[in-house]
Amino acid sequence: MNTAVVFPAQGLCFAIPINAVKRVVGMLISTGKVSRGYLGIVVQTVKLPRRLTRTLEPSQESGVIVLDVAPDSPADRGKLMGRDIILRIADTAICSIDDLHRFLDEHAFGKNYEIIVLRGGSLKRLNIRPEEMASQ
Repeated sequence: MNTAVVFPAQGLCFAIPINAVKRVVGMLISTGKVSRGYLGIVVQTVKLPRRLTRTLEPSQESGVIVLDVAPDSPADRGKLMGRDIILRIADTAICSIDDLHRFLDEHAFGKNYEIIVLRGGSLKRLNIRPEEMASQ
């Protein structure tokens, strides 16, 4: 779905994936609001070292590195730390920021999920409980 078009920019436009539109419209119709999960982290997609990608099951080439953790956030309470690389939440591979957003959009908040992170060269299993993002 196109959301904005810049006319003098030779066809440059901004779009939202149709599956996101369907999910948001469904929430608006059923509850009158859009609810999203929140962890309280700043992240960036990163490539994983090749030696590590061969040891992961299933193989995964990228993850999401935690750049900052908000104090007293779900991530802080779940013991996530800066420089952790998020690889999985529940049974979902987190290869990019889009994967993380999709997980938080599609899964219930207020529920505990196992999260697997790469910390200091070893895999750690933590528990995290996303909360509902406060309305803006």
